Amino acid sequence: MGITASLEDPHGVLENWDGDSVDPCSWTMVTCSAESLVIGLLLLQNNDMTGPIPAEIGRLSKLHTLDISNYFEGGLTITVSGAIPVSLANMTQLVFL
Repeated sequence: MGITASLEDPHGVLENWDGDSVDPCSWTMVTCSAESLVIGLLLLQNNDMTGPIPAEIGRLSKLHTLDISNYFEGGLTITVSGAIPVSLANMTQLVFL
């Protein structure tokens, strides 16, 4: 939930991210493995979100894909601000950023 705290989400894309849920695999923009481990986040992809890359992402040590791409389809833009968190070094399985 720390991920959502640092992002401005003007279209409510992450509204179904529920802090009381024990299964983030059902959340929008989250991809999970067969073992229910979060392996992909498509956080900012074409959603008009702004803000820094949350340091909490580094706690997702099994993450393969972190998509914060800047697409301009439909006139939406994404603005990522701030430094790249040092915690991203914890994601040793990351293959797509």
